[in-house]
Parts: sequence; structure tokens; C-alpha cells
Amino acid sequence: MAISGVWLASASSRRETLIRQCLAGCEIWFAAAPLLTEEKALGSGLEVREKVALIADEKAVAARIELNLGRHLKLDWQWLGDEKPAFGKPTVVESIIAIVADTLVVDPDDPFIALGQPEDELSAASILLRLSGRRHAVWSATVLVGFSDSSGDSLVGQSKGYSRAKYCAGALVEFDELGEAMLAELLSSGKWRGKAGAYDLAGAAGKHARLVEGDELSVLGLAPEALAELSQRINARS
Repeated sequence: MAISGVWLASASSRRETLIRQCLAGCEIWFAAAPLLTEEKALGSGLEVREKVALIADEKAVAARIELNLGRHLKLDWQWLGDEKPAFGKPTVVESIIAIVADTLVVDPDDPFIALGQPEDELSAASILLRLSGRRHAVWSATVLVGFSDSSGDSLVGQSKGYSRAKYCAGALVEFDELGEAMLAELLSSGKWRGKAGAYDLAGAAGKHARLVEGDELSVLGLAPEALAELSQRINARS
């Protein structure tokens, strides 16, 4: 069945912007809304790069379950084509690609510890000071859920027409030494809210941090190969 809708199962405005850019001008329905399912806590003993992949897998399962229960019928679908809608909003699960993702920042001193989203300004300051003047890794895992086939090593699960194409990518970021004024600027920007590692490389932190290795998309919240796969899938419909 032809794909008629893409659901980004995330509350991240940055991911939504990236997906919209990827799909710009495509005749497709798009919706962005987080999963209703609570994220499971993973046990210790796993490196951050392993954790991010497992979390994305769990989100993929949750997205499929929610779709099977009719979640797509309650989403706020928006038409992205340049002309008026060429077909109706998605009404069947088989016509939808769901996208789930997770991003974790690795503690500079321990590959087993993830620096997650800060709860408040104080915890944001603590995280930023830990990253100050140092290099750290960032890992993003992205899963495309719902199409019937895939290629290469990306296919990690398939049954009864359900498949998941998973991509995981890492990057290395370096922060300047953050003085009191710099730290105050980053905190006052509010861009630490909802961000792993308490910063947004495409926002205020971009003046004080730089990409050393890898793709910036990995830092912003999506594995770059996933966007390429999504674009290929959508464009292959015609």
C-alpha cells in the first residue's frame, strides 16, 4: 500500500523541523505528537551507545501498538504538498510511516553514563559545567516503523508486514571553557529545556561548542541515514 502519512512520534521541535525540511514539497500528510506510552527505564551495565539503540527499539514497539489501537485517527495531520491535498488523511495503519528517535549525551568521564534532559536550571548548569572545556560523544538512534520491506543491515525486525529500519549514529562535540557570563547566557536562553546534555547545538550553544567528528544531525536528534531512507521511501511512491 502506498504511503500517505508520516507520523513523528516525538515532542522535539528540532526533530519536527528536520523532518519537515526533509519532506518539504512532498505530497504527504504529516503529524508530530509524542508517544502516549511511558518510556521504560533501562538497567545499568550498558554503554550509552547501546542504551540509545534499545530505547529507540522500545519506542518503535510502542508506536506500532498505538497505531494498531487507532492513534493515527486522533493525530493532527497536516498536508505538506504545494497544491491542495491529492488524497485523504491516513485512515489505515499500512499507509503510515512512524518515526521514533532517541538522543543521549555521553558523560565525558564514563561511557556508561548518559547526561539526559535537565529537570531545572540548576541541573542544566551542573551538566553544562561538566561539559565545559571538554569533548563528549552524542548518540542518536532513529527507527522508521511500518513499511513492508527494507534493505541492507537496517532491517531489525519483520513479521506480518511489520518492519523496522533502525539507524544509529554518533558524533563528537567540543565545548569552550564556559565562564560565568557564557553559562548565564546559555541558561537564560532556555534552550536547555528538553535537550539531552542541556544544550542545543543549533541554538545558543552553537557559539560555544563545535562539531569535531560526525554529522550535526546526530547531535540535533536524528540519525542522518534515517532521513535519507525516509526521503527515498516517499519519493519512490511515484
